[in-house]
Amino acid sequence: MTGGFRVREQKFICGMNYATAPSMQVDFFEVTEQQHKASTRKKKELATSIAKESYNLRKSGRYLELLANRNFRPGDYSVTYTYNEEHHPAPGDLQRADRDFSNAIKALYRICDKNGIEHPKWIVVSEYCTMDGDKPLGRHHHHVIMSHPAGLTREMVEKAWGKRGASHWSLTTTALNPSQSTSPRTCAANVTGGRAAG
Repeated sequence: MTGGFRVREQKFICGMNYATAPSMQVDFFEVTEQQHKASTRKKKELATSIAKESYNLRKSGRYLELLANRNFRPGDYSVTYTYNEEHHPAPGDLQRADRDFSNAIKALYRICDKNGIEHPKWIVVSEYCTMDGDKPLGRHHHHVIMSHPAGLTREMVEKAWGKRGASHWSLTTTALNPSQSTSPRTCAANVTGGRAAG
């Protein structure tokens, strides 16, 4: 205890239980001496506020990191689908950009079905081109973390995107080392300014 505060921890495991989880994140937060010595009712109220924080966490970029670490492993794909000038949707046309990605995933599933390959799991965060007055800001593109089932090749992933533009990809490295530039955690952290789905 320092300066009238106590430290409480809250753990988030990326797995089914502590024994099998490949990684874990821990939050430390201060509680006042008054909160520490509070009645059972007050402690329940504090627990409720922590539960609300947990709910909000699911909407945050950190939740994306946890999701990536829970579902993806070293050797999975990190892909960025970009557009060439000919196929780039108009600034602000989010529906078209989302539809392009959805069509690419459907194309990839058809390729997998044709070759007897399991459908990959994926998480996407799309970043969009918007307008600031008369000036377009950024370009539409899609960051994807994708599992690597047996038989799925880089060429198949690129073919699914078609002639819309380029697909930049790499294999993820260890999920346990966030300093690795291609770990699932870092791939997720790099794109938390967009929208996530999966």
